[in-house]
Amino acid sequence: MTYYYLHRCFAQSSDTRTSYRLSCEAISLIKIAGFHREETYERISFNEQQLRRKVYYLLLLTERYYSVYIYCATSLDATISPPQPEVVTDPRLSLDSFLEMIRVFTVAGKCFFDSLAANSVNVSCTEDSLKKIWRELHTTSLEIEPWSYGYIDISFSRHWIRTLAWKLAPLTKGIRTGFLSNTNNALIPVKIAKDMLVDTF
Repeated sequence: MTYYYLHRCFAQSSDTRTSYRLSCEAISLIKIAGFHREETYERISFNEQQLRRKVYYLLLLTERYYSVYIYCATSLDATISPPQPEVVTDPRLSLDSFLEMIRVFTVAGKCFFDSLAANSVNVSCTEDSLKKIWRELHTTSLEIEPWSYGYIDISFSRHWIRTLAWKLAPLTKGIRTGFLSNTNNALIPVKIAKDMLVDTF
């Protein structure tokens, strides 16, 4: 049923509310099955582990996208290891781009997306966590080549999340003036756009 709901979620992508509801059904089922606990994977084969880890992180990415797009709270976190890289002959089947996308969406942490959904910052979202986003998402992994499948999606997502961090900075309590003045600056979105153009061209 998890795979069915996940399939229907993406099949209904033009209907955002229905797609989100279906993703919630899939998330509920994987939590019931314990996909969010690492010990669950110790009892199954490597191939089955890989499949379940892929499904888990695909749902995590989907949920975090919706948290920004329709302002919904998240329930999944990076509580399990991502799938392992696989040796493939067809580059379209490589997990490199998917693993990089996981990195992009987990560097920020669950509190970041929940803060964006609520338009207010909780205590877990700190100046250091925003600095981490700005620092680690400035560049993509060295293993991802510009011609790799999914590179444009990765580049867009990195700079999108950097922009969201810039937007969230003024709402962060206890943030020092120096960092705020560097991030809450009208030139920052221009810099991000230029970085993205460099990535793309």
